[in-house]
Amino acid sequence: MDISQASQYFRDLAFRVDQGHAKAALASAGDGIALIKDRVISTGENSEGTQFKDYSDVELPTLFIKSRTGSDRLKKKIEKKVSKISYADLREAEGLQTDHRDFKFTGRMWANIRPTITEVKDGTITVSINAVDTEEQKKVKWNFEESGNFLNTNKEEIRIMTESFNEYYVNELLNILK
Repeated sequence: MDISQASQYFRDLAFRVDQGHAKAALASAGDGIALIKDRVISTGENSEGTQFKDYSDVELPTLFIKSRTGSDRLKKKIEKKVSKISYADLREAEGLQTDHRDFKFTGRMWANIRPTITEVKDGTITVSINAVDTEEQKKVKWNFEESGNFLNTNKEEIRIMTESFNEYYVNELLNILK
């Protein structure tokens, strides 16, 4: 191997190591999303361990609420019963839990949240977590404004994500060096 071939080999190796770093970052961020989703949906707790505020029991005109549900049956039921209904009542009528705020009505917002690499600089990879669809991004933004960053991680989730990243990265490096 001459100097030119060796130089190309090391450039290729550095590129593959960077790619492995990025894969590990995305994989561990995906694990983090799963942990956050499980905590929030199961318990209604934020990253500090306190409950998000309850679903609103302020009555709204059913005209406003009917647009939130795709169920014609529920729309008709609402129209017949009352002229006003709260969001908590709507959730209950849909058979959804109302014990705690879980940011889940149809599940589309949670299903749409994904990690994306937003910056690579000086060996550091920045991964953002948000919905990929514009409509679902609006829901995330509204929920942030209403309840704060419900996608924050807690200390235990960070610990698990760090272990996950290390495991993914070591496996990627071992595959690169084969």
